Amino acid sequence: MDPMDIVWELPPQNFVKINVHAAYRADTLPNGNNSGIGVVIRNHEGNIIRMITGTIKGLTRENNQLWAMLKALQRVCIENLTHYILETDDRNMINIIDHYMEGGVGDQFELAHQIIHIIKDQRFVSDFELVDSNRNILATYLARNGGETRDRLYVVTEPFGRVQEIQNFDLGLAPLEQPFWEDEDDYHEELDDADDYEELDDARSYDE
Repeated sequence: MDPMDIVWELPPQNFVKINVHAAYRADTLPNGNNSGIGVVIRNHEGNIIRMITGTIKGLTRENNQLWAMLKALQRVCIENLTHYILETDDRNMINIIDHYMEGGVGDQFELAHQIIHIIKDQRFVSDFELVDSNRNILATYLARNGGETRDRLYVVTEPFGRVQEIQNFDLGLAPLEQPFWEDEDDYHEELDDADDYEELDDARSYDE
């Protein structure tokens, strides 16, 4: 099967699907970043509800992975998204959470348990899936773009850069003419001052 035949799929009716990606690179970009976070939430018709793009500076690879998941789950609580499916192509992200859910200890204990607290919240019906990277393209774009062009995290409601193109590809409406990871220039589109962008507080935590 052609890898590009593996594409994003709509969630069931009354569910939203949350795609999450944490980008990390060994070297430092000219803007001082070496990581990015990307989250996209879509409803059962494929419409984008919210996106998160940007960076939290100074994180390790593992902490960046956990912050990506935590920011996604915090949106679940803020938006009261009672039925959701969370997808990521990051096996290590899932392994870290599994480690702490099984009683493991480590440097990410406090951060991981904020995530677990939301996962176990009985107000929500949820599922977590490890998917092929071709089912997580938009979240990956948001993470890489966020690391390369932002200085913090933003909540975004309107398409920017190549978001609409990737969204159309995910919905089967148009081909992806050029994979975004081969088109470096398209990463560097700055956010403007429109009301569609909400700056996120990196330290925001979830309280029941």
